[in-house]
Amino acid sequence: MLSRRTVHTLRTALWITGGWIVAALLVHWIVRRVPTHLAREVTAAATGAVMGLGSAWFEIRVIPRVVRALSVGGLLLLRTFFYVTLCAAAIHVVTMSLRGRFEQGGWLNDYRSDAYRDFVFGGGSSWRWPSSRP
Repeated sequence: MLSRRTVHTLRTALWITGGWIVAALLVHWIVRRVPTHLAREVTAAATGAVMGLGSAWFEIRVIPRVVRALSVGGLLLLRTFFYVTLCAAAIHVVTMSLRGRFEQGGWLNDYRSDAYRDFVFGGGSSWRWPSSRP
């Protein structure tokens, strides 16, 4: 039998994770504007799940312990740093690995592509916004 506190914690973590999964799928469908297929949707959902589990852990376990010790500005800086790091790591590790697995035949193949190398090490993006001119 689970205690009320455990049930509350699990329910909260489930809501947070579900919200991140929905957000990742919405970003995938709305912002990307590319033809989609099941592998890309699974990749977006997995990335959202990792970000959701990470943020649930942070909000449920870490924040209650440090909220009294920090000022509002310190708490804002901590949360900002954590979420930027979490999003960057999840997108880099989960999305790129699954994309490489589904679209290029191997877990690390996306990291070996020229476009990825140019983007990460070249300091700029090889991708450009579509021009509105014909």
